Amino acid sequence: MNEKYTAQAASQEEAITKGLNALGITREEAIITVEETGKKGFLGFGQKDAVVVIEKREKIDFVDEFLADEFDLNSNDKNSEKAKETVKNKEQKTSEISEKKVELQKNKENKEIEKKKSVAKVETAKSKDSADLKEPEAEKLNDEEAITAVRDYLKEIVLAMGISDVEVYTSRIKEQVKYDIETENAGLVIGRHGKVLNGLQTLIQNHMHQLAESKIFVRVDAEKYRERRRSTVENLARRTADRAIKTERPVKLDPMPAYERKQIHHYLNGNPKVETHSEGREPKRYLVVKPVE
Repeated sequence: MNEKYTAQAASQEEAITKGLNALGITREEAIITVEETGKKGFLGFGQKDAVVVIEKREKIDFVDEFLADEFDLNSNDKNSEKAKETVKNKEQKTSEISEKKVELQKNKENKEIEKKKSVAKVETAKSKDSADLKEPEAEKLNDEEAITAVRDYLKEIVLAMGISDVEVYTSRIKEQVKYDIETENAGLVIGRHGKVLNGLQTLIQNHMHQLAESKIFVRVDAEKYRERRRSTVENLARRTADRAIKTERPVKLDPMPAYERKQIHHYLNGNPKVETHSEGREPKRYLVVKPVE
C-alpha cells in the first residue's frame, strides 16, 4: 500500500479529503503537508488549485513487544539467573517504550503545531485575497463624475481580461445608467449564458454605490445581449407555464439573475393558470412555476 500521496483539488479541504481517501486512512493516521494553498481567482482568471502531501503515520505496536517479553519470561522460570536477566531486560525495554511514547507524543504535538501554522497561513492568504477584491474607499462624487469614473473602471476590467479592442458607451434615463461594451470579442465579455456579463454588472453596480451620491442603477450590455436574452427568457417563461399546466406539477428553472426572475414573474403574472415564486439563495436562487389548483 502507498504510504504517501500528493493530492490536488480546487480547495485545500478537497485536496486533503482526496488524499485521505486514496490512502484509506483518517486524519489522525495522517501527516498533512500543504504545498500550495490554492487561489480562487477573479471572474475565472488566476485560479490555482491547492496541493497537499498526505503521509501515513508509522505505527509502533508496544503491546505485542510487551507480551512477547512476558512469554519469554514465563518459559524460562526454571533458570533463575536467566529469569532475572529477562526481568532486567523487560524493565529496560519498558523504559525504552515509555521514552518512545514520550517522543511520539512530542512529535505528534509538533505536527499539530505545524498543522495549526499551515491553517493560519491559509486563513491569512484567504484574508489577503478577500482584501485584494475589496474596492478602496472613495469620496462620494456627483452623478456625472460617478458615471464617468465607473465607465473607466469597467473599461479597465475588460482590458485586464486580455481584450484590447474595447470601447464603453454610456446612456442614462433618470436613475438608470446603461453601459454598452463594444468589442470584436463580445463572446468573452458575455460568457456562457451571460455569466461573465452578469458578474461585470454586479461588480459595476457595487462600485457605483460606493462612488455616487445618488442611488443609481446600472445595466451592462454587449452586442445587445440583454435584448436577445429578454426574448429568450420570455419564450422560456411561456414554455415552462405550458409544461406546468400540462403535467399539473411544479417546474423548477435553472438559477438565474434577480432581474431575469423578475422578468418571468412579470410575464406570467397575467396567466391565471400558473403562479411563480423563487427559492434558494443567491447566486443559486431559482424560479418555480406551478399550476394553480
